[in-house]
Amino acid sequence: MAAGPCVRSSRRRRSSAVALCAAAVGLAAVLPAAAPHEQGHGPAQGVTVLRIEDLRRVPRHRLPTIRTYRWAAAAALSVVEQDLRLPPLRGEIILYTDVAAFEAALVGEGHDPGVIASSLATLVGVSTPGRIRLNAHHLYPYDWPDRIAALAHEMTHVAQYELAGGRRRDTEQWLREGMAEWVSLRVLEALGQGTASAGVRATRAALAGDAGARALPSLGDLASTDSWCRRIAEGLERRVYDLSLVAAADLIDRHGLGALIGYFERASRSDDHDDHFRSCFGETREGFEARVEACWR
Repeated sequence: MAAGPCVRSSRRRRSSAVALCAAAVGLAAVLPAAAPHEQGHGPAQGVTVLRIEDLRRVPRHRLPTIRTYRWAAAAALSVVEQDLRLPPLRGEIILYTDVAAFEAALVGEGHDPGVIASSLATLVGVSTPGRIRLNAHHLYPYDWPDRIAALAHEMTHVAQYELAGGRRRDTEQWLREGMAEWVSLRVLEALGQGTASAGVRATRAALAGDAGARALPSLGDLASTDSWCRRIAEGLERRVYDLSLVAAADLIDRHGLGALIGYFERASRSDDHDDHFRSCFGETREGFEARVEACWR
């Protein structure tokens, strides 16, 4: 992907702002018809558990042959681990066709019951170390490429936890989300759906041509979860995800995905993110942010 510092994808936006702000995680997705509980182990009605270690034994299927969540998750996992060399994931993916079961699980994990109840209509899922919870009921109307993209996006967040020693740390929200968006594009490319470079180019062009682009927040203002959520609440969800994708893609184009992996690994050892950024990307965070933002200011 030859992306410069200045760059909307034709894909439907997958990330769930409510999921992010309710649980400090990113997520979302899109796909048609097969019932999501066809594969895996269902410990309760409307709940299916796909164990990561079991998914590694499933052959990789490509689009358009993928028609079950098991195949979709296995295909995304194989690209994430084998092609992109993200750290081996552990744990499980839990699919909920029963919204009440989904709500109960999140409340049982300690999330605020009021926040969860008010966000169920749009909440797609939540990722924590070793676990992805997906609201499959919400995803039912959408197409398989977008469901796969949602799984890949969430797998990336789990991988980020693995890299950072199982902790979220105070890494930049825009970089977490931008990397997850980029990985989703690469997974779809590997499975026969478009190319990541084309997706980034389209996102960059749409962002630069957006009449509201000059009102975009700075990357620095998207570093914390709280500030990210404020921007989402202001109606800027599409723009902030697009901006994050473009910025992360620029770092990957210039330094490789390995540099981003190294950045999150460093977060497991210390919280000096300014030093990590300089060491991994050869420039200060402030300098990078100014270079990216100069494209549409």
